[in-house]
Amino acid sequence: VFAALLLYRIGLSVAAVVFLVASILQFLAAKRVQTATSPTISPRQMATLLEKARSALSEGDHDSAIKLARVVVDFTSNAAMRRAAAEVYAWAALGKNQPSEARQALVWMSDSAVDPLLQSALLEADGDVERAVTCLRQARVMGDERPQVAASLVRLLLLVDRFGEAALTTIQILDDVTVEEAR
Repeated sequence: VFAALLLYRIGLSVAAVVFLVASILQFLAAKRVQTATSPTISPRQMATLLEKARSALSEGDHDSAIKLARVVVDFTSNAAMRRAAAEVYAWAALGKNQPSEARQALVWMSDSAVDPLLQSALLEADGDVERAVTCLRQARVMGDERPQVAASLVRLLLLVDRFGEAALTTIQILDDVTVEEAR
């Protein structure tokens, strides 16, 4: 456009028109390429990708879980789905012993609270077992009755040689779950 304006100013109006048309056509071509290369993934396809990422994680295929979750994080506009994908990504990264990658997922979840299990796993990966214990203890005080939270707390307490507290927490777990869940 600048060249066309310059040509017009020096009296070469035909050349100016040619440059102007060429620049407009180049702009339109670039827009078409950009539109063609931008993936359009429907919400249903996003949900399927997220489910595949969860399945890959549960099967121990951390690489696939990371790749699938990253696609969802990058291309969904649904905040809940983005958060769920970020959690899958974080757990898969922890499974690969890559806590810095897992922490990246926390950035993607900055607008919502982090699951205490995930937060304690990151703290444990950093070697901060005391804060991991505190995190899980606080989750239980706040009413998180998931057996995974209690079991992780017991495991961490045993890790730091707090056998009495681990035993008391185990008794509380057994009081709160069915016989089948206890097995």
